[in-house]
Parts: sequence; C-alpha cells; structure tokens
Amino acid sequence: MNHPLLFDLVRLAASDLSARLVSTSLAVSKTTVGRYRRRIRERGYTWEALRHLPASALSACFRQPRPLARKPLPDFAALVPQLEEPGVTGRLLWEEYAQARPEAERLSYAQFLRRLNQAAYGQPRGLSLRQHHLPGDRVYVDFSGRRLCYQDRETGERVPIEIFVAVLPASNYIFACGCASQSVPDFLDAHVRMLAFFGGAPRMLVPDNLKAAVTKAGRDPTIQRNYLDFARHYGMAVLPARPGHPRDKGAVEGAVLMVQRQILARLRRRVFFSLAEANAAVAELLTRLNERPFQKRAGTRRAVFEATERAALVPLPATPFAYASWGGAQTVPPDYHVCVGKHYYSVPHTWAGKPVEPCRVADRVRLFCEGQCVADHAASTVRGGRTTDIAHLPESHRSQVGQSPATLLAWADTIGPATRSLAAHHFAQEIPLQGMPAVQSMRGLAHRHGAVTLERAAAQALAQRSRSIGALRAIVAALDPPVRPALRGPEFYRQAAGEAVC
Repeated sequence: MNHPLLFDLVRLAASDLSARLVSTSLAVSKTTVGRYRRRIRERGYTWEALRHLPASALSACFRQPRPLARKPLPDFAALVPQLEEPGVTGRLLWEEYAQARPEAERLSYAQFLRRLNQAAYGQPRGLSLRQHHLPGDRVYVDFSGRRLCYQDRETGERVPIEIFVAVLPASNYIFACGCASQSVPDFLDAHVRMLAFFGGAPRMLVPDNLKAAVTKAGRDPTIQRNYLDFARHYGMAVLPARPGHPRDKGAVEGAVLMVQRQILARLRRRVFFSLAEANAAVAELLTRLNERPFQKRAGTRRAVFEATERAALVPLPATPFAYASWGGAQTVPPDYHVCVGKHYYSVPHTWAGKPVEPCRVADRVRLFCEGQCVADHAASTVRGGRTTDIAHLPESHRSQVGQSPATLLAWADTIGPATRSLAAHHFAQEIPLQGMPAVQSMRGLAHRHGAVTLERAAAQALAQRSRSIGALRAIVAALDPPVRPALRGPEFYRQAAGEAVC
C-alpha cells in the first residue's frame, strides 16, 4: 500500500463514515476498512495521534503479527568465521544447511542469507559514496577471476590464460588482454599494451594488492620495485586500493564483470591454439564492447573517451618501458669486475669496495651504486668471461690493457725510426711475444726520461750494435743521468758553524 493511500485509509477509518463509503472512496475492500477500524478501537488510536507518524511507523501500527515459523535455525555465530575461509560463500553454507532438511523445515536461501548477514555485520551495510572521476586522472587495473585456455598443438595440454582488465573510470573505457601468468614481467607487459591502447598515460595507477604490484599491503603499502620503475617511466603515481574494500575499485570490478559477460562468455566454446590467437579474439570483442551504447546514458564508451578523456592523458615517452631483472647487492672486488649471470662486468675503479646492484634490461646489463648507473654493458652469455670498459681502468692499468706486438710497434712509430727499428728487432724472434717484455721496458724508459732521450739512445744502440735492453738502459742513463743531492762533508759543516759564530 502506497503512503498517501495508507494515510487516507487511517484518517477515514478513524472517522464516523460508514465502511461502505470509505471503501468506495478509496477503492479498497470493506474488509480492509473493518480491519483498520477494529485495530483503532482495540488500541485506542486517534487520528490526531497518528497523523504525524512517518509512513513506516504508521504501517507498523496496523501490521498483523505473523506467527513465528518453527524451523530449526543453525548457529549463525559459528558460521560467520567460515566466511573468511577461501572459496566459502553464503550460498555454500546454505546448501550445507539445507542438504539434510526437508523443504518445510528449512529457511529459504533469502532468509538464511539475511540472518547470516545480520550475524556477521550486526546491521545493514552502510551507505555508498558515488565517486566523481576526472578525465585522465586514474586507471583501475585487475585480473579477472575467470580465465580462457588454449590447447598446445604438440602435447594437447590446456594452458590457462589470465585475463588482465583495466578501465578509465571517467569514460568507462575498457581494456582487456590475455597474459601467460600474473608474474611481474607479464603484469608489466600488459600495462605497456594498456597504455598503447589508450594512447596516453593517466596520472595515477590503482591496482589491487597482488604481489606483482604490492609487496607489502596495509596502511603504508610497499610498491613492487619494477612496478614503481614502470610508473616512474610514464610519470604516474601508484595508489593501491585498500585491502578488503572492493568498493574502492568498483569501476574495475564492474569492468571485469562486463568482460566476463561480453567477451569470455562468448568465447567459452572456441578452441585456441596460442596466446596470440586468443588475444586477437579478445581484441575483436573488446572493440564491440567499447562501441556498445550505454543503457542509462547517451553515447558509447569509445565516444565518451574520445570526447573527454583522450586529450587529458599524458603523452607516452618515445621508448616503452622495458622490464628490468634486479640482482642482489654485492661489493665491488679489487679487480672492479662484478659477476652477473656467470659473466664479469667492469665498473669504474673508484667504486671498488662499494656495494652495487646489477640490473638486466633486455640485452643490456647495468650496474647501479647509490641509485646512480655507473656502468652499462652489452649482455654476454660467455660463462667466466670478462667485459671491460677501458674507461673504467686506472691510468696504471690502462697502459697494460690491449698490448700486442702490433700496438707496441705502433707506439714505437710515434717515438722515432730508431726506436721502431729496435722494437722490431726484439719482435723478430721465432715467438714474437717473447719480445714484449723488452719493448714494454722501452715504454717505461720513454715515460721516465722522455721520447727524445729514448730515440737518441736507440740510435746509439743500433750504431754500436748493442740491441739488448740492458745496453739501452746504460745509454739512456749516460744521456740523462739522475740528479743526486750534493754531498756535505766536514768542511761544509765547519764553514757553516764558523759563519754562525761570526
């Protein structure tokens, strides 16, 4: 009975009009009028006392008490903790309760669920806030609980496909794709494809608390390192939804439901033979979903996105994000080479003794110290090998790296023809490498005495046919003798003492 009719019925039933006139006036039966008059007479109601009551209280005054159903009730207080167990729902608990009872002696599913919720929450759920989303402000992401499968052609095994779903809440524009797993690399790859699909990046990412996004959930969540790098690459912030509060991400919950009904349900009987084939079918139905007209508003998801949200997204960087595999921190050894994947990579020698973190990005290996990239090398698969950047070596080591007969002869050419001839003489052996120590000693003489002195000494050695390194050292010493301090004998000190006395 609607509220105006209820008030009119009570007002006229409390008057002295006949039951026939009241029933005719309000189009209700005389039995109903008589029942209301009887209740007014029994309880002493007056219209003046009832007219200011709200409709719910007024209806309660005339409601007939129903006899309580004598049905055995379960212990709802004991059932409430079972709802916390994975996979346990109210439906399952009702089925277990009703399984051993005849229909006449059991509660219906609606009655059972109402009593269970009352025992669990004590009162009806609170009010819901209708959120207002700004265009380009955030994107909600989640995985669907339902999955697709493809069949391996070789083994015939059915391989599950995780369904990644994202939605821009201002326009309800949806993205969905299949992933091999919910691991960090697959999770981030789905994000890269999502931003390419949108053509831009929103200001915030709102993920669920899965391990690929949040390593520690709670009041102060810890964001997974690669996920934080991804957000930093695209200039976004990460704001995880609160655990156990699905209403915080109601937009993506609704998007997941749409994807399950409009895409996964339509593909339930199709057989796929690869992940790419399944993704092509998902993309086709996703286009139809985004171009489907809204039921309660004008336009489509795609039309609203193009009109209001595309321009609000931040342009994407020139290069997409690449997943980085981080290794554990290790101290740089004295030889300033760090082991990454059984291969050794150099870092600047000044970082020896400091901790560095290796990072593998695509085909590059990068080494970070104190948040700074100090080395960047092409990745190598040679076990036990070394990759060295000549710029990382100290000056004393740099002169020793890459030496060969060819490089030493090229150095001798820069000194002069005599030095070149003397160096060629030392390499003119059955095993040329045996001449390297002598020529390296010649480089040491040039460093200490100068190139001009070495060239003159080499010319004299060739003229005297004394080509050994010992003879060359003697000639250099004669041409450029070492400067020694003057000897101070007794006479020096005697004169110094006499001068002091005077």
